[in-house]
Amino acid sequence: MPETRKTPTLAQCLARASGREFERKLHQARYYAGIDLGTTNSSVTLVDALALMRGDTDEAIRVLPLRQHTSRGPRESPLLPSVVAEVEPGDWWVGLGAREARSRGLLRGRQIFYSTKLEMGLGREPFYPLACSEEYDSPYKVAGRILAELRETLEEEAGPEAAESVVVTVPASFQLAARKDTRRAAQLAGLDLQE
Repeated sequence: MPETRKTPTLAQCLARASGREFERKLHQARYYAGIDLGTTNSSVTLVDALALMRGDTDEAIRVLPLRQHTSRGPRESPLLPSVVAEVEPGDWWVGLGAREARSRGLLRGRQIFYSTKLEMGLGREPFYPLACSEEYDSPYKVAGRILAELRETLEEEAGPEAAESVVVTVPASFQLAARKDTRRAAQLAGLDLQE
């Protein structure tokens, strides 16, 4: 009677490709997360290691819905526009509401930051032509605020330990200074990135 072979799980394939170190780390944490810190939009994906080991890829990998402030109340979307805006003195919004306020011209004379990823690593400070508060006087500080929003959603969904195993993607074209700024932004957001 011919022997039937089971199809290996994604985790088993990755373990073979990456060696036993990956498999050991896979058993240490329940959740892993991937953050796409984008120029226009950002998102966070949660990987459930136990579901992945069971071979249940539909449940194992999820793009998380992100709750965001808007002028019409809170909304959820898997994409967080990479926009940070001061909608009222001292009241900062990130995402849909900030983008909406920018596109409708509601923030004249207020601080609004968008496409700041393009400024990462360039060392232009202040990078924004208007007077900035010290809180957002550098692109990495704005990126840190965006990453903090993503981290909050991640922790609400999977607990604080989920923020301990995070990968933040960067473009291949990012030079060392831009990568360093990304790490600084992650530190401001409370994420511990590894090399």
